[in-house]
Amino acid sequence: MTELVKLQSEWRSNISLNRLCTFNMEVINKPTEPLIHQEARFWLINKGDATARIHGRTVHLKPGSLVAVLPWEITEIQEVRVPLQYYIVVYHFDSISMLIKSLCGSLSDSPELFEEIKKNPEIKCQKRQYQMIKEIFLDLREEVGTKDTLQTGTPKKLSNAYVINKLVSLILEFFRMQGSFEDEKQEFNKEEILQYIYTHLSEDISARSLSKIFYLSENTVSHYIRQLTGLSVGQLCHEMRLVRVSNYLLYTDLTVSELSEIVGYSDASHLSKLFKARMGTNINDYRKTYRKISKICDVEESKKVYSLISYIYRNHTEDLSIKQLSERFDMSAMNINKALISQVEKTFSEFLNYIRINHACKLLLTTDKTILDIAVEVGYNNAKTFTRNFVKDKVMMPSEFKKRVWLQDESLGENMLSECEK
Repeated sequence: MTELVKLQSEWRSNISLNRLCTFNMEVINKPTEPLIHQEARFWLINKGDATARIHGRTVHLKPGSLVAVLPWEITEIQEVRVPLQYYIVVYHFDSISMLIKSLCGSLSDSPELFEEIKKNPEIKCQKRQYQMIKEIFLDLREEVGTKDTLQTGTPKKLSNAYVINKLVSLILEFFRMQGSFEDEKQEFNKEEILQYIYTHLSEDISARSLSKIFYLSENTVSHYIRQLTGLSVGQLCHEMRLVRVSNYLLYTDLTVSELSEIVGYSDASHLSKLFKARMGTNINDYRKTYRKISKICDVEESKKVYSLISYIYRNHTEDLSIKQLSERFDMSAMNINKALISQVEKTFSEFLNYIRINHACKLLLTTDKTILDIAVEVGYNNAKTFTRNFVKDKVMMPSEFKKRVWLQDESLGENMLSECEK
């Protein structure tokens, strides 16, 4: 691969940005260039014969093929023997996956579901299955219209609920029809790097850290990402983080400063500049304009996780426990941990300590308070517990951290504060 992989738009529709999904009919009569998709989608092949590569797997597309593409996966039509004619449904993955997780109760099924879809992105429908899937696609077309013809569908009562029901049915039917697949031994799929980055955005991701995880040289990782997306590892992380930030803006009232810490930016001003450059509007205007998108699903469980994250952040100095959160949000401890892992890649205790230690870092750099005073102020009962968690996160004692950073720079500028958030 010598050319950049094109990046698909993150919007489902250029006409209405608040649509939960769009329906379209497309034809492909020649090979396509590789394309990275920011939005999830399903293809239902009605006619044609072609070979495609879906997230590192080569698949044979023919009538009855149903293809599932998840966010940040790559597709490429490599050979077209007979032109493909297919239906395509593009949908808001975060909203639907959150709903499925909430419906799974213990959430034990949902990770397996999407993991299996990722490993097996294409299935061959039998005649009865094809008719059933086709009906779901056509029901969605009737409800939301066809994207390219600017049809908006027939307005009906509870339209959002109806669309959600159809999308969930489509995902579950795809998963169930997969049956049992034997894992094939394949060469390492470098496309997994994109998925890893997307699920570890709150961490300090670099070519060096990725090279250790995937047993590749730093140059190989950097070259691959640049060749694939035209972006450096850091730029790609920013692109992915900004997509995540947009969801927080819709579902929470977290400030820019609070958001920057949660998603892994060094400071609020840096996040604001990147957001405006990428989205063409500042964060406050974006939040006001598109807040209505949060009403797309009207699913309380979707909002609950964002409220949970916001509550932990806003109350991290209190004596919080997972039992208290379970009672307040009517969620089991297992559901709380799995919900947090899906959004911030951390369990409750890990996320709480992460917020507290970052708060402590700022106090160490900007005040002359004692270790005990800082420990109590950020939410710990004693200096011993605080020190143990600080060393675990920063790999040094609090006193050493303060001395080391002060020795680097006597001014309390951006560089100093960024040290505590690495």
